[in-house]
Amino acid sequence: MSWLTNQFFLFTALHKDVSSTTKLAPVGADLYRAPEMEKGVCITNKVDMYALGLILFQLFGPRGDTAIQRLKDSASPRQVCEICEKYKMDETVKPLILKLLRTDPLKRPSAADLLQDLDTLEGKKQEAQLQKLS
Repeated sequence: MSWLTNQFFLFTALHKDVSSTTKLAPVGADLYRAPEMEKGVCITNKVDMYALGLILFQLFGPRGDTAIQRLKDSASPRQVCEICEKYKMDETVKPLILKLLRTDPLKRPSAADLLQDLDTLEGKKQEAQLQKLS
């Protein structure tokens, strides 16, 4: 678990109170750091949501190193979201990824919001399958 904590900033693994805020020194891979970590301000568990957005982009986004390299080379968090928006990927997942990559942590979904969004996506998927069968 310590590798994940250092790599992806799993704030909730470090703190029992997931609603709390704290200041952490930036650790782990630069690519996965949420914008607020770079500013040195108090952070919340929303840093996990940002890192998850980047992981999902890697899983559902374009294949090859070009997209990820562009993310690594981007100068600002705003550019990260713009880069992700340009690439073609499954349109059911893309809005969720873009939500997770919002630069303002208050506008990112919580873990509970994310689960609700995933349930909604699953419902839409089942409806589409039923329509294909009829």
